Amino acid sequence: MVDFGTMGPLGFGAASIGNLYRAVADGDAAATLRTAWDAGLRYIDTAPHYGFGLSEKRVGDALADLDPQARAIVSTKVGRRLDPVAPGTDLSVARQAFVTPEPFESVFDYSYDAVMRSYDDSRIRL
Repeated sequence: MVDFGTMGPLGFGAASIGNLYRAVADGDAAATLRTAWDAGLRYIDTAPHYGFGLSEKRVGDALADLDPQARAIVSTKVGRRLDPVAPGTDLSVARQAFVTPEPFESVFDYSYDAVMRSYDDSRIRL
């Protein structure tokens, strides 16, 4: 059972490390997460939509190193399915406000199957 009292009053919103509005280098994203962790932040909010999976991947990679005891509390979201982009899509251009190399677009989908797939896919990325 999660002890939400140990979460603290602040959390880390991970949209920016999903390249919201501008590209963020992998090393800078990792350093940002480390700084948040070192400052005592143990709640991290992310989503498949943030960088079309990039934010979740970066959070998962960082926590594998920072939190081997799995003490962090991570929230993510459902409701946006990640579909492959069309062939020839320029991944260096902002899509839905994210500048990301991930070859996906998010599409609203709150169906049962999409929610369950989103949950499974998020667990893999995280």
